[in-house]
Amino acid sequence: MSLGCNAQSQDVIISEHRATVEWQRSGEFRYETYSRAHALHFDAIEVRGNAAPGNIPSTVKHEAGVDPEQTFVAALSSCHTLWFLTFAGKAPSEQEHRALHHRAHEKCFIANSVKTQVLVEPC
Repeated sequence: MSLGCNAQSQDVIISEHRATVEWQRSGEFRYETYSRAHALHFDAIEVRGNAAPGNIPSTVKHEAGVDPEQTFVAALSSCHTLWFLTFAGKAPSEQEHRALHHRAHEKCFIANSVKTQVLVEPC
């Protein structure tokens, strides 16, 4: 499966994003035994994926991998961090740095594309 998205403005591609999910069947396909492990491919980068441990029956061999919820939170966090860093390099004071989290949140396309509430808690 390959999903992509490209945003266009005035016939110019702003960005294009593609990910491929690869899963291979091994043995009989039954809920109690099939592997949830899979690979997420982003161009030349591969990340091992799996279901959350609580969603995998005890009869299935455990394999390491990030679950979809973890990748979702990581995407939100990465987007916010990159926008924050863009603005933080231009802010001279610590007080201004704190205010930039709100600005970064407003710019994050991912955070503004989901229905769930996104809370930003700076450390």
